[in-house]
Amino acid sequence: MRNPSDLARRLLQAISAHHIAVGALGGVWLLVVSIAPLYKLRGAYEGLVSLTWYTIAFQGSEIDLAALNTVKVTSIAPVALALYLTVVQPVIARLASPLVAAEASVGGALAFLATGFAPTILARYVAVALEGLTGTLAYQSSAGLVWLGEVRVYTTPFLALASIKVYVALVAIYLLSSIVALDEAVKSGDAYPGSAS
Repeated sequence: MRNPSDLARRLLQAISAHHIAVGALGGVWLLVVSIAPLYKLRGAYEGLVSLTWYTIAFQGSEIDLAALNTVKVTSIAPVALALYLTVVQPVIARLASPLVAAEASVGGALAFLATGFAPTILARYVAVALEGLTGTLAYQSSAGLVWLGEVRVYTTPFLALASIKVYVALVAIYLLSSIVALDEAVKSGDAYPGSAS
């Protein structure tokens, strides 16, 4: 029978060996929940809504919603972080020493901790904004009641990815693996590029 602390140490080493991949996975998650359509409107209003874009039409004419424009602007930070985690950080890991790569990974993990929850909150904000469009559209005119139809909002499968549980799991694994990788790089005596060993 193996020692439980030995198993835990091996698990941490296995996770820390892949800290860049875990960060890239977090970046892909951020991109998917930010760019993929989370809501679909059917009825008098037709359209798709994502955190970074939306298209909603009323009787064939595109409409503009201030609340959704705010979400688009607010989504810039998670998308920028996603690009760092999926593009920049792997380049740093290839070109720099293990210590610098681990430090960049810890920085990415802390940024993910601070910014990564935004899509989950913004998805809820979008849902509240879309509630104002749902229901039956009708108005009273001099000719009588004009019925324009109903509006229903449906969620897409991508909304399940915007769960706080997914975010917490990703940030916990990423932060833990980055810290363990940094600890291992420091213990190995890794020096900064160009410094005397």
